[in-house]
Amino acid sequence: MDIKSIMRNITPSVSVMVVGLVGAYFVYNVYFSDRVATDYAGFEPAAGEEVMAEAAAEHAEEAHDAMEAAHDMAEEATDAAEHAMEAAEEATEAAEHAEDMAEEAHDAAEAAEEHAEDAAEAAVEEAVEEMESAH
Repeated sequence: MDIKSIMRNITPSVSVMVVGLVGAYFVYNVYFSDRVATDYAGFEPAAGEEVMAEAAAEHAEEAHDAMEAAHDMAEEATDAAEHAMEAAEEATEAAEHAEDMAEEAHDAAEAAEEHAEDAAEAAVEEAVEEMESAH
């Protein structure tokens, strides 16, 4: 084997290897270096980006307004719930008072019934005594 045939067989492999190494070095430097981040940051936005940014800002304002309205509604609902709780407490107290009054009325009715029975018995006894003394 002479040197010409060796060079003919090896040269394509070495050239492919060198091109691959140069390509890897190029890709690494272009896409993975810190310089790329600063270069891309310097680009101006494409046409329409400002319109999209303005629309996004408007939507953000609308969302903020909606959030404030929801917060106000939540506060109003909280106030209404507090008033309802107070009204429920007052109603509970009134029901307890009404229950006490009903018990007192029941006791008074029982006492009146006993007095009426006693008075009726006394009247009957008196009537019997008068009838006996009239004979």
